Amino acid sequence: MKLLSISACAAVAAGLSVIGAQASAAPGDAAFKAFRSVCGETQGDFDAVQAASNTQGWKNTDVHATPMNGVTVSDELSRTKQVDGKDLTLMATRGTTRDGTGVSTCTVYADKSALAGVRAAAQKWMGFAPNGGSDASSSSFHFTADGGKLKPVDTQADMNAAATGPNGMRVLNIKLANDQTVIDEIKIKK
Repeated sequence: MKLLSISACAAVAAGLSVIGAQASAAPGDAAFKAFRSVCGETQGDFDAVQAASNTQGWKNTDVHATPMNGVTVSDELSRTKQVDGKDLTLMATRGTTRDGTGVSTCTVYADKSALAGVRAAAQKWMGFAPNGGSDASSSSFHFTADGGKLKPVDTQADMNAAATGPNGMRVLNIKLANDQTVIDEIKIKK
């Protein structure tokens, strides 16, 4: 019988812990990571979303986003990508309201099984609990960026101040709709 050295045992244990970590990752972790890298970290800036999606290998698709009521869309993109064997769809828009308020959207559609993992990953990234409502199938975060950190925006006065501030008012909605997990960020900038 051949015995393994201590270093060989350590290598085997390290390999098993990596496999275990990969197996225990929530189904939504990869979907949220994809959303965060293309929508969240770009702060909803359409040009930055477009550049990030190009760099990260998202492919053009003919699916189109439904524009928000009262918003005239000037730019839009729709892309797809496979992540961890699951298809993701990205849609982003940029437009304005009648009063000139800028509105950008960035949405990733994922498999419905991703909902719980996406919600957990979003709350971890945000650093605070949903402050725009939460129930069994949805969560909403109202926030802005302040000094490189995400900051909750809880009152209407704070929402108005954020919308006119340098980083705009942002809303992250996570919900189950049409048998998909929808991760949707809206940025409002007056």
